[in-house]
Amino acid sequence: YNPDYLVLYEDGSKEVLECKPSNQTDLEINKAKWEAANAYCKIRGWSFNVITEVGIRKLQKRLKKGK
Repeated sequence: YNPDYLVLYEDGSKEVLECKPSNQTDLEINKAKWEAANAYCKIRGWSFNVITEVGIRKLQKRLKKGK
């Protein structure tokens, strides 16, 4: 399993992002992968998040508003 993105922030923090369609967030195989990825990130002091098209749309709206 390889997550989609490793985000390196200017403050030195790191975030692993997994992008998935919202209709795949309840699949047991994905939940197992994300639990393992979250544990991997946690011991390194990183954050792990799953983002769907719903979250991307919200982010797009915030960016358009300049917030």
